[in-house]
Amino acid sequence: MRRTLGVMALSLLLVGVVASPVAATRDGCVSIETREYSGPVADPGTVFMRDSSVAIRGAAYQSTVVGHPYLDGDNDIVFNLNLDLITLSGTGWGTFDLTSAHVDGSGFQGVYRVAISDFDLDTGEGTYTGRAKGWGYGEFDGLVFALRGSYAIGDEYQASEGFLCHN
Repeated sequence: MRRTLGVMALSLLLVGVVASPVAATRDGCVSIETREYSGPVADPGTVFMRDSSVAIRGAAYQSTVVGHPYLDGDNDIVFNLNLDLITLSGTGWGTFDLTSAHVDGSGFQGVYRVAISDFDLDTGEGTYTGRAKGWGYGEFDGLVFALRGSYAIGDEYQASEGFLCHN
């Protein structure tokens, strides 16, 4: 009996090491890296001008996320934006629903916020620096992730890094 329990414990330990794609960095967390590829705009939202700024509310687009088995999938994003046309900087924020490519009925829903700088009115390019946090549902219930990233609009993809943890 004692030998059986020892073999089971060792097996579980090995499965945990093999199943974890990166080393643990905090209690109950693993570090993660993702790449997000932007897709088409599904809804341009409402755009309006205020003094020397432009605002967008409720725009929607879809992206594809890759890089971690739990976070691979299609990402439906709703975003809002305030952009100062004099400083060419601003903020963006919104929500997302990341549907798993590997586990039906599972994914993450969450919120994000970005700072925008060096925005180019002609090309729509600029630099975004932001954070996102998502809470799991379905088979991922009880998991939470936090990502940070900085990328230039117009890049092939945006890279982020962070943690995936048990709630």
